[in-house]
Amino acid sequence: MRILFLQNIHAIGGSENYLLALLPALMARGIACEFVNVYKKEDVKEAKAYSQRMRDLGIPVHEIPTSSFASPTLLFNINKIYKKGAFDAIHTHLIYADFWASTIRRFLNRSMVVFSTKHGYTEQNYIDYIHRPEELPRGAYYHLFKFAERYITKSFACSESLNDFLIRAKLVKKGQLEVIQHGFDYPDKPDPDPTYRKGTPQLVIVGRLAPVKGHTLVIGILPDLVNVHPGLKLVLVGKGAGEADIRQQVAELGMEDHVVFMGFQKNVQDYTGNSDIVLVPSRVESLPLVVLEGFSSRRPVIAFDTAGCRDVITDGEDGYLVPAYDTEVLKERILAALADPETSHRIGQRAYQKLKSYYSLDRMVSDTIAFYETVQA
Repeated sequence: MRILFLQNIHAIGGSENYLLALLPALMARGIACEFVNVYKKEDVKEAKAYSQRMRDLGIPVHEIPTSSFASPTLLFNINKIYKKGAFDAIHTHLIYADFWASTIRRFLNRSMVVFSTKHGYTEQNYIDYIHRPEELPRGAYYHLFKFAERYITKSFACSESLNDFLIRAKLVKKGQLEVIQHGFDYPDKPDPDPTYRKGTPQLVIVGRLAPVKGHTLVIGILPDLVNVHPGLKLVLVGKGAGEADIRQQVAELGMEDHVVFMGFQKNVQDYTGNSDIVLVPSRVESLPLVVLEGFSSRRPVIAFDTAGCRDVITDGEDGYLVPAYDTEVLKERILAALADPETSHRIGQRAYQKLKSYYSLDRMVSDTIAFYETVQA
């Protein structure tokens, strides 16, 4: 089987890392994979770097720079690559790729087989309407999604919460999408290393510095946590447009000595594995890879009980779920976990076993191949 993967690239996030794991694993199972990297000229640096990472993994890459994602030439170029490579299907990721492939199938190549992975929805709408998807605005993105799905052969969502959101928003019908949750292979937990230990106790948040990730909700309760644990440090691993606002909040609360900004780091597990608790205060997620990273480090993960996180964590068994955005309960849960290291250790061990038994790369690859084969049969 030959599959052509398609996505626009302008930064490295969840879907991009998902492909970096999935494609080599599919290749190892006999699925020939190639990748089409579509990018705008202002994103050339990030796009080129991503292409090289793909090539380093043995994945052939086709690059298509464009000045407009609505360019007819872009559609013809994608179709040309598909036909020349004699692919069995094209697998799209994110809304632009869905639109391109569905438009090609509708107007240029009716025999094209189009698969799609649904990684989420527009970020702000997903945040604003996750608890009331029936009220989701019927704007341009909504209608673009509906058009694309009409001509996509078959799609799957990366979490039950996302699938439920799309159903309740009337973007898809019940039973229309399958669900294939992510899975990754992580290295063993690193040995304790004082290089990554900034304080005792240590809390860590991994993720881009943006409002959706909820950093400010944790920083708001930091003074109360420090009153109980004067040596506490909150380590922030990631960068983003919200950094200035976060730094301002830290300064206003007088917490400069208790927050460590590490910026983007590739070795995330060194920070999670050398912390006492992994915090995931996101306002909403599709399927949060950072929770799985916390699981891999055998550390207790504390997250808000919202879409994505509740798909992965069973409260009190392999992590903790706090009522959405309730910072008072979040504070109490953090203090309780720090006060009971034995229970925290057991929680971390159960999380690790859950990761190994279900959220593995092998399971995700097997589920994806089975998904392909239902159409090929």
